[in-house]
Amino acid sequence: MGLKLNRYRLAQADPLTEAKFIAIDSANLEEFDTEDFNNLSDLLNGIKGGLYFVGLDNHVGYFYKRDNKNYFIHSNYIDGKVMIEKAENSYAFSSSKYYFTKISLNRALALRWVKVASIMKAP
Repeated sequence: MGLKLNRYRLAQADPLTEAKFIAIDSANLEEFDTEDFNNLSDLLNGIKGGLYFVGLDNHVGYFYKRDNKNYFIHSNYIDGKVMIEKAENSYAFSSSKYYFTKISLNRALALRWVKVASIMKAP
């Protein structure tokens, strides 16, 4: 996407810290505990369509919802490859806490991205 960030330093942080960093504004971050919903489908039905960073207990990745289909995009630490899979069927998506940070619906992130991109192109 062209976002300028230190992914190595970010990867050393815990999932909530990563989520807050990407959110920029707390309005772009939603936190859920398994006590907040009856099952995973209930949680995912309440998430609007778009792209999100998602922090889990022991993993991070991206959640993408399109046409009411839920996908988890992540680096598979077992197979050593990036994959996209249905969130509901993903073993790696299992967590007691979920931190959803808006990316495609995050105005603060988009404005920061445009500002940095325009600065970098300035003579």
